[in-house]
Amino acid sequence: MKKILLIENQFTQFKLISNYIVNCDLNKNGEEYVVYPNDNLSCFKSFIDIVRIILNPRYGENKIELSELVSIIKGFSPQLIIIDHILVGNHQAEDGLDLALSLRKNDITAPFLFLSRTEQNNIEVYKKYPLIQDIKDWVTKGNSGDGFLTKPHFNDYVWPKIFNLITQSDIKSVNDLISKLLDSTYFDNDDFKSELFVNLRKLDSLIQPNKKIENILSDFISKLLPTFKERKLFFTAIKKIAE
Repeated sequence: MKKILLIENQFTQFKLISNYIVNCDLNKNGEEYVVYPNDNLSCFKSFIDIVRIILNPRYGENKIELSELVSIIKGFSPQLIIIDHILVGNHQAEDGLDLALSLRKNDITAPFLFLSRTEQNNIEVYKKYPLIQDIKDWVTKGNSGDGFLTKPHFNDYVWPKIFNLITQSDIKSVNDLISKLLDSTYFDNDDFKSELFVNLRKLDSLIQPNKKIENILSDFISKLLPTFKERKLFFTAIKKIAE
């Protein structure tokens, strides 16, 4: 299951994007995608109001601290955060990139995919974009004014970005786990550790749109560890490190 946090200003746009993600025709590997918040209007409003008040305290009567949003995000633990550029009607308020900068400072490491609409917004995005630590990417909604993101534009431009960012995040997670394994005593096979270190960079080239990262990793390790006993020891060690 892949979890995506969608921070979008307009409810109709939010529902469209959420539906495109959950029911994408290009999702060929059978992976389930879950979007937070769900597409219920009250759930959406409760969540986006928290974001708006954080970005512009004058938006609501009660002050909300960034820590409340950070807690929600860490509780959901998304593999990707999609953020609209303009989240508050007042253009003097902070925007989606300001929010991303604040989240990075609070240990939110999930990849960011930024959405923007007009050419002027694109210029604003690129002013702050370099300041945000990776993993990240940007894509246009393909329209301006009151238009909505269309399914063809989503399939051609947005979905590939979503897939690539989640894949990068998965590879980073796998590499981090394996790096910890190389430094640990859980799996005491020095020859395998040396070969694994040499072959680790090949993992990126094995990624396929129609195959889950878990299956790719399993195939990758099976070639390095020919016996079932060795593979069982490896995945037991990985599980312990992940905990």
